[in-house]
Amino acid sequence: MNRLTLSLLAVLVAFFSVAPVARAESDAMKELQKHFQERLPAVQKLKAAGLIGETNLGYLDARETVDADAQKLIKDENADRYHLFQMIADQEGVKVDKVAERAARRNFQKAKSGEYLKTEDGWKKKA
Repeated sequence: MNRLTLSLLAVLVAFFSVAPVARAESDAMKELQKHFQERLPAVQKLKAAGLIGETNLGYLDARETVDADAQKLIKDENADRYHLFQMIADQEGVKVDKVAERAARRNFQKAKSGEYLKTEDGWKKKA
């Protein structure tokens, strides 16, 4: 084989070995987005009621005792957030905690007036 053929073959092998990984990540991202959208109304309802809030670590937490459904919602949401943060961290070559902290800052900024935010000093109600 000549050099051009070998180079083309190497590019094709690299493409077809990376493409399934990228496609799998894209599918996983779509699935996560679907989960977030499905849970969003329930999350918003619990936030509006003051039962849960965003933490400075990028995850949801209960402010007080909540029922089993709310506990499951928090657990599922946080598991998916971790998975998303891990995917982003892998893409960017940073630690997952760094991605979670950025998400926390964004969530704090986007929080509605009256929602609770958990800082290092405890729960605060957003003005």
